[in-house]
Amino acid sequence: MLILSPFMPLFFAAMGGILSERVGIINIALEGFLIISAFVAGVVYFYTSSIILAILAGCASSGLAGLLHYFLTVKLRLNHIVSGLGINIFASGITVYITSMLFDQSRSFQVGVKGSVLPVFLIIAAFVLITISLFFNKTPIGLRYKAVGENPFDAKVLGIRVNNYRAIGLFASGFITGIGGAFLVLQSGSFVKDIAAGRGYIALAAVIFGNWKPLPAALGALIFAGFDWLGTSLQGRFLPDQILRMLPYIITIIALAGIFKKASPPAALGRI
Repeated sequence: MLILSPFMPLFFAAMGGILSERVGIINIALEGFLIISAFVAGVVYFYTSSIILAILAGCASSGLAGLLHYFLTVKLRLNHIVSGLGINIFASGITVYITSMLFDQSRSFQVGVKGSVLPVFLIIAAFVLITISLFFNKTPIGLRYKAVGENPFDAKVLGIRVNNYRAIGLFASGFITGIGGAFLVLQSGSFVKDIAAGRGYIALAAVIFGNWKPLPAALGALIFAGFDWLGTSLQGRFLPDQILRMLPYIITIIALAGIFKKASPPAALGRI
């Protein structure tokens, strides 16, 4: 069960990444989505003590960040990588700034959650995985959704409103990723600067590892989470802590080096 704690944020961010990249938008902003949603969920829980409100608020905030990514990449035609990095940097800075305003110049705050929220998020994760899988494979809308990421020009000819699908996809990407951000702050009981700690990037690696498919991407997230858990468990043994903390990121690089040539991304990924 201990492996599920590092798995949860990776899983939800990976599902969010699929929803974005399946409509052709490269999304390294997943890191920023996790940070923003964790901050908002933490603040809402601090003042309301409601897990449901905290999750919904966190999801809504990162959903809006997803729409910002849509505006920058689709409307302003900004490079997808530049837009994503900008959102990540903005999320890191603005959350610390507002935290210092709300909590007496502190860069972190406690949210005071009692008990583990893991069972709640496990149920949500199962629902999300089943829903997204069925959406892509069993619904006409899901097929049109994938068509936007494969060939947006042909999709337009067929009468599909490509930009509408992209806007909805990026909002959904942020919203689903926001569940992972809410988990980060509610499970740990506190918000700290850059709480995502690179998980958004690892989640994107899980998307590539899973070839942009929900179930394989979830498996990739579980594998990367396993190495994260292993590195934490072995701290103080065998190797220096700094090397062990690097373990999940090293495994991510090795995995991507091995599968990148075999990956089959959506044909129009990154093209507007």
